[in-house]
Amino acid sequence: MPIIVNQINSPLNSTEQEVISAALKKLGSAAKHAAGCEIHKSSLDARKRNDIHFVHSVFVTLDSADLEKKLCEKNTSLTYVERSVYKPVISTEKAEGRVVIAGFGPAGMFAGLALAEQGYRPIILERGGSMEKRTAAVQKFWLTGELDTNCNVQFGEGGAGTFSDGKLTTRIKDPLCRYVLERFVDFGAPKEILTKAKPHIGTDNLRNIVTAIRNRIIELGGEVRFDTALTDMAIANGKVQTISAGRKRHL
Repeated sequence: MPIIVNQINSPLNSTEQEVISAALKKLGSAAKHAAGCEIHKSSLDARKRNDIHFVHSVFVTLDSADLEKKLCEKNTSLTYVERSVYKPVISTEKAEGRVVIAGFGPAGMFAGLALAEQGYRPIILERGGSMEKRTAAVQKFWLTGELDTNCNVQFGEGGAGTFSDGKLTTRIKDPLCRYVLERFVDFGAPKEILTKAKPHIGTDNLRNIVTAIRNRIIELGGEVRFDTALTDMAIANGKVQTISAGRKRHL
């Protein structure tokens, strides 16, 4: 498990290696046990006009977990953290039938991806349209004022935030936040979002990333049904037997 070395100040022109060296210096003699280092977060401190600089935090993994804990107990500038490696346990044995996910917003998107990567073939029901259809519907609304109540800025592939400017500031202290950012990078986001204090993907990038995640789910055997609202389900003996999807399709 890594520790985070906080409050590493550096000039604006400092290199990554200089920042990491400063972090190791804070560890003193324990630095010789460093097995890996990388910048965790960087932010710009411009409160003083004559002293504008970056403030970093750095991930450092030592070759001894006991040593990491002892250092953090003694030094308040160090934080002991769990690595944000997400390995979901979906089931101890293969599920019968298909797993159904309601909605292809952020939660549905990552649930579908996790299931597909674990060998399941999820069916995702989304009341709105695909990114292509949704983009056209939103553009039409902006130009004419004509609203598609099922496919608009709020509803459709990617969820309500897809047409925002892509700022990623929600629950920034959650240990799984790093996992989400890393997956975004896997699907085309700029790598800088891993270290910036207030990462910003950008609307155009976000649309392409959401589409890439959908394509990956389908590639792994999953299915995304657009224009299909979940309206009802029947449960018997603890299992969903029937799911009624409104509008165009039925399961």
